Amino acid sequence: MSALCRQSPEAAARLELVLAGRRTADQQRMLARLLGTPVNVVEHNYLAHDVVLDLMRSADVLCALLTDAPGAERVLPGKIFEYMACRRPILAIAPPGDLWQVLEGYPAVHRYEPSDVGGITAFLTRRLRERDSSATEPPVVWNDPRYNRREQARTLAGLLSDITGSGPGPH
Repeated sequence: MSALCRQSPEAAARLELVLAGRRTADQQRMLARLLGTPVNVVEHNYLAHDVVLDLMRSADVLCALLTDAPGAERVLPGKIFEYMACRRPILAIAPPGDLWQVLEGYPAVHRYEPSDVGGITAFLTRRLRERDSSATEPPVVWNDPRYNRREQARTLAGLLSDITGSGPGPH
């Protein structure tokens, strides 16, 4: 964010960063660095799930953020599936790994490594410019059967049948 504030303060002034949920002391300190910048930061503590989903659906872009610490490439935040179900563009700032793999094929994903400050800044600047020049973006058209509950239940049932040696139907 500091790069965006330096390079394009007018774009940063149009950026609203909405956070919901628990934050660690380190995360809170990082957010405090945004005080005094043009970025509008809205912080919510814990919110009811339906309220969070409404926030997600109203977002221009949803952000999944992981550090580049060792092992982070194996982290898969559970909220990423809700992000995809909300059918909004996703900005994934994370090391290549499990999160990048799950998002493969999602038509509105923008993936950057945490060290790619220039790429992230350019993306945010571009998105803010696009938002100013057009109406609200329609929901993402996406239907990957890997994340469909019925398809997952069918797959699980097949695996259980294979394991138990039973075929479909009552026994």
